[in-house]
This record gives sequence, structure tokens and C-alpha cells, in this order.
Amino acid sequence: MKHNLIEQLRKESVLDLFDDKDKVSWNVWYRNIAKYFNLHEPSYESLLSLGDHLSDVFKSTNNGDARSQSSLSKGGTYWEKLVTWYINICSVGSRVVAFRGSKKTRIPDVVSQALTVEYRNLECQSEADIIVLVFPRTYPFVEAKDLQLFLNKKGNIDFDVLSDEIGKQFYSFQIGVIQCKTNWNDNAQAPMLWDLIYKSKKKAIDGITVGSALYSIQNIPFTYSFVTVPSNNLDTYSPSSISVARVTHLSGGNYWGHESKNGIALSLSKIFSRNYRQGYTDCDINIDLKREINELVANYPYFWKGNKKQKTHKK
Repeated sequence: MKHNLIEQLRKESVLDLFDDKDKVSWNVWYRNIAKYFNLHEPSYESLLSLGDHLSDVFKSTNNGDARSQSSLSKGGTYWEKLVTWYINICSVGSRVVAFRGSKKTRIPDVVSQALTVEYRNLECQSEADIIVLVFPRTYPFVEAKDLQLFLNKKGNIDFDVLSDEIGKQFYSFQIGVIQCKTNWNDNAQAPMLWDLIYKSKKKAIDGITVGSALYSIQNIPFTYSFVTVPSNNLDTYSPSSISVARVTHLSGGNYWGHESKNGIALSLSKIFSRNYRQGYTDCDINIDLKREINELVANYPYFWKGNKKQKTHKK
């Protein structure tokens, strides 16, 4: 493990996922994660395939069952956190890192600029529940010795400095936006429309421009994805369902926390090879996971901060 800028960003992003009010949920999730991924005999295959079971892990706390507006909002927040955790833990040692979009202080300003849509002098952004950055293999992002360039006096990332450095090499980056929803039927139209806007050429839609004068996701590799639990019965979905049709052609694909089902949704485990492969060694996520998996707990203990019972891995 190289503790470089990217790994420091990953650490800070993951630590943001935990707070006292989430303790119960995380403890329940960890117990259910253990059914599919054994920390004491870890394998990269079982970690990656956790994406086939992430919905079951999420539902183990019943966060997605209640239908009140407050329960839906809370469940949606928890689903974002679990998906962000999963993307980051599967990307350890790579140049791919995921942030919750609601943590505005964690999103470099140049990235926010690139995602901004202006419509007749009105600025707005899509629901970027999660933003994924794929860093280039260049100075000063990948070497451990250069991490100090980005740290403030408290030893945390200075996001003004980070934004400046990203701006210098912006067109070497890749960006992914993920919209996470617990319910599929109620939320499939928004990602379809936002993806259409982001995929359109500059000013191809009358009165709409994407990005700022200097930075736009239309000029770099960009994906927009939809990731759902869903809380609805899986048997109600077919390739001809309206909710399925709306997200079938998203630039980044349509995923759920179950095994892939042809014509309906891909397992979340497929998002890495489909959208972010340039951020992994030789474009293969398995190479990075194989290298890091045996020291996952020792080198990345912050992934288990939500579980006070988790002990350091002993061989």
C-alpha cells in the first residue's frame, strides 16, 4: 500500500460515513457482510461479489421498508453510505475514489464547476449522490512522498490545494456520477433526464450549457449511473417495465445490489469494469484487489470504524 493522496482521500471519505447515530446499522451490516466476506480468510473474489448481496445487507436493518417521507430519506442516506463504502473498499490500492455528493466540502471546486448546468442564467446540478474520481497516473497524485503537498496543519486534505492541482490536469481525469435510490419506480425518470443533458453536445439543447468556461464533464470521460436497492419486489421488473426502460441506456449503466438479471439490471459488482477500469492496474480491478486483500484490515482499518467489535487481523 502506498499512502498517497488518493488513499488519504479514500480514508477521509470513508470516515465521513460513520457517526454515532449510525452505530446500530453499521454493526448489523458488518454481521451480514461477514456472511459473504470472511475477514480472517479474505479473498478478492468474495469482496467483489459482495455487490451481488449488498441489497440484502442493507435491508437487514429494515431501513428500506417504511414508506414515510422521513423513513425514505433516511433509508436513501444509508444506502448512499453503504454503496460509497463498497466502491471504496473494492478500489483500495487503485486510482479510483468515491465521495458522497452531499459532502460538498469533500468535492473539489473544479469538479463541481464541471458538473454545473446553466439554463437561461440559472445554475443547477443533478442529484450527485456519489461522485467517483479516476485520477491520472501522474505527479503529484500517485507517489506517497507528494502527499505532504496537499495536507493542512491538521494533517487533512486541503481541498483548495487539491482543486488547484486537479484543475491543472483536469482533462486527464475521469468523473462518474452515481444516483442512489432505495425505490426504483419513483426515481427512474430523473437520472434518465440528467444523463441526456450531460451527454448532449454544448448548446445542443437550447439554452443549456454544461460546466464552466474552463471545466466541463463533456470534454472528459464521464459516466452517469443509477444504483437502486430496490425496495420493490424484484419479480415486478421486466425488460419492458417503464422504470427499467428509463435507465436502460444510461451512459454509466443501471445497477442493483443483487446478482445481474439480463435486460433489467447489473450487479453493482459490474460497475468497476464497466465505468472505472482505467483507474486500475492494467485496467483490471482484480490485480489491485489481489495485491491488497491479505492486508485489508491492517492497512485499511478505517473501513471497520463503524464496528467497535472489529479487531486487528491476526494471521
